[in-house]
Amino acid sequence: MIIISPLRLKRFTVQLKELSIRDCIALSSIPEHMQHESASFFLSRAIESVEGLSDFEQWTVQERTMVICHYMSGTYDDGPDFKVGELNYSDYLAGTDAKDDFNAGEVGGNNWTVTHLTGRIARSLERLVGEVEGLNDYAYWQIALMAAQMSPSNVDSEYWTDDEGLSDSDLDVEMLRRISAMAAFPESSFTILWDKWVQANTEVGHLISMSFSDRGLLCLSVRIE
Repeated sequence: MIIISPLRLKRFTVQLKELSIRDCIALSSIPEHMQHESASFFLSRAIESVEGLSDFEQWTVQERTMVICHYMSGTYDDGPDFKVGELNYSDYLAGTDAKDDFNAGEVGGNNWTVTHLTGRIARSLERLVGEVEGLNDYAYWQIALMAAQMSPSNVDSEYWTDDEGLSDSDLDVEMLRRISAMAAFPESSFTILWDKWVQANTEVGHLISMSFSDRGLLCLSVRIE
């Protein structure tokens, strides 16, 4: 059995254990495009104990990715700084831990706050791919991520700020409503919001450098040639 050292982050310390072969087989059966569903399954099986924030569904996507990479660092044959294509794990590290939410400023009479993307919300966005009319691929992820992370000061029935207590199906309904509301913004307001979302994610980014593509979230290399 492989012993993995504890990982200490700002909001929690986690002790991981080696997966059983049964868990590995079950993990490999999850469709490849369901990355965050796979992450939740992995964490549910690999976590031995947690001090601090124990609900891994409320960890940020970056925190979850860091924990998974820590497991890989402790179990891969090529060592802690394992290979990722032609690069190494260390080439993706952003260097800072989780930060506070970011005040993105005023647009359309509302003051907007940008929050971290949690694993639970990322799973919901995956489930809703193809469910929003007229939004596919890159456009879907662009608008869905903005809708998930941006909250206006004047909250009405089109927005929510807390997913605590909601079932997955209710969460999907709320996310679908919010994505549809974001997609209905006038082009001029949406363009300003997009610029603010990009700026804010530079501010709240942590641990692993991340962005998105037409297939969802991805890790970015921070390596400078």
